[in-house]
Amino acid sequence: MNFRQLTQLEIQRLEAQGCRCSNWQQVVVAQGFDPKYVINVTLSGHVTLGFFEKEVTLPSGAPAHSGIFNAYLHQCKIGNNVYISNVGSSIANYHIDDEVIVENVGSIYTEGLSTFGNGLEINTVNESGERAIPMYNELTSQVAYTIAFGHNDMQVVAALEQLIKQYAEKQSSNVGYISKNVRITSCNLIKNVKIGEAAIIEGAQSLTNGSINSTADAPSYIGSGVTAHNFIMCNNSRLSDSALIQHCFIGQGVHLGRLFSAEHSLFFANSECFNGEACSIFAGPYTVSHHKSTLLIAGTFSFYNAGSGTNQSNHMYKLGPIHQGVLDRGCKTGSGAYLMFPAHVGAFSVILGTHKNHIDTTVFPFSYIVEKEEITHVIPGMNLRSVGIRRDIQKWPARDARKATRKLDLINFESLTPYSMGAILQGIEALEHLQSQAPDASVYSHNGVKISRGALIKGVQYYNEAINTFLYKTLVIRLAKAEWSNAAELQTVLQPINDTAIGIWHDIAGMYTPASEMSALFESVKNGSLQSIEQVVEIFENIHSQYDELAWVWAADLLQKRTKKPIAQLTAKEIIDIVAKGAKAEDDVTRTLKSEAAKDIELLDKMSFDLDRYRHSTDNIPFVANLVKQAEEQQIRNAELLKRLEAVAINYN
Repeated sequence: MNFRQLTQLEIQRLEAQGCRCSNWQQVVVAQGFDPKYVINVTLSGHVTLGFFEKEVTLPSGAPAHSGIFNAYLHQCKIGNNVYISNVGSSIANYHIDDEVIVENVGSIYTEGLSTFGNGLEINTVNESGERAIPMYNELTSQVAYTIAFGHNDMQVVAALEQLIKQYAEKQSSNVGYISKNVRITSCNLIKNVKIGEAAIIEGAQSLTNGSINSTADAPSYIGSGVTAHNFIMCNNSRLSDSALIQHCFIGQGVHLGRLFSAEHSLFFANSECFNGEACSIFAGPYTVSHHKSTLLIAGTFSFYNAGSGTNQSNHMYKLGPIHQGVLDRGCKTGSGAYLMFPAHVGAFSVILGTHKNHIDTTVFPFSYIVEKEEITHVIPGMNLRSVGIRRDIQKWPARDARKATRKLDLINFESLTPYSMGAILQGIEALEHLQSQAPDASVYSHNGVKISRGALIKGVQYYNEAINTFLYKTLVIRLAKAEWSNAAELQTVLQPINDTAIGIWHDIAGMYTPASEMSALFESVKNGSLQSIEQVVEIFENIHSQYDELAWVWAADLLQKRTKKPIAQLTAKEIIDIVAKGAKAEDDVTRTLKSEAAKDIELLDKMSFDLDRYRHSTDNIPFVANLVKQAEEQQIRNAELLKRLEAVAINYN
């Protein structure tokens, strides 16, 4: 766009309208500029003004003409059709893009050289800062998790931190930026904040040293009373209702509000926290806390729901707050639940009561963890047959609030995976070892918890059912995706691509990966072949896209061990038996879930609140209806697969 100096007539017109400038020669305007729409404005330093030719609609719905009214601008570049009105102090050192609305604000300015939150270290997971993570605009849960938990190889951590530092340095500027179509109204202070396209900021108290990475397809929002200092917000995120945020990263689809306070914490995709407080937490995808009395501190969570009054302790009053806790994905805490850190809870577990003995239940996923007379008891595998966890697993994909074309955090919603099966296999081994050591015992001890004899026996049963279901589902997915019509083609399909995915798997804050893939990534980081943090993210995206293939490598290895023959030598008849066994296990669980749902509904009818004693039915419950639908669809797919397998078996014989 071409700019020009003001004419003498334009200067006279501006001064007649109450405008002031110590040096009009430092002011340039766009072609088409009309001084008619600049009234009572003080200008200083180098100022660039666009043209004002459009009507705008204010947040109240009232029409107004674009222009600048009652403001002080210092060292600013103002785009076309911007509306600025009633600036209490000044707007300084800012580039404001086209069609922005700024109304009734105190101060908006950039002071000194700023990276707008990029590169700032967040003392997440451990309050002492031992696992600090430097944040940046496009921080993903996978990159953050690798830095926080990659301390077995500090060379990798240091290299990743250096790549982020390089990124942050590129963001540095002494001029702030407000992108197109932003709306800022009734805000007190905005200092050293870069604001992305279409963001809405209304009634914020104080925003300092941060980035709001809003986009047109996924705008971000900051509401009344919000205070945020040293922060980064991703697109499609929200801060509202007097949220108090310090040293925090706010990921895509995240909403923090209703007086929620957080410091030195990371919140990733679709997390939602209200009323309570958080300190030094790693809130992986779908971390949820809704209650005033809830404190989350120095912990790692994902797909987590915190009950009212949930609390943890990380301070032993000796060396300070150096302890931390990990709740693997899918955990829930009941009302008043308490954990003393350090502690590690296995995936998809429910925690009820108070637990002060530093529990470790990593090899008992899908468990109930309960308190009995101040002693922690574990019921292994109980949650595998819980309608609650199945409902959660179904609702998470439907509640993905991210609208952006590019989704930063990589999320796999599966629950039965090589990661959870690896823990289950260890759990079975631990339970069977306990029983072999004391066959007649009524209660067993393991890693600070108690397990009753009945719970142990049931746990082994539930875990074996889960393994059968996993193998069956993985096998069905493998066969359904491929073309095959005879034994030779079937064996080719069954052959895994390699053996690198055998062994330990990790859940990297929402994404499953074999340990071997992480080791390869570590080597690439250390040898310098990855020159930017964006290239690191591309590696994670590639691993994520290959999940089905890699999961089959792990499942095929387990099938070989269980059948005691190479996977490619399995006959159609043997595969039919595996599918039948897995389908039966899944059907048994489905019946249990329907029965549990029916019992929950019965409680409504025992104490009716309806005038006509309305009788409820599970048929009207969306979860149950969806469960039945999924089961019926799976039966149809199984029937089609079995028909193909039987044809191969007949021809082979």
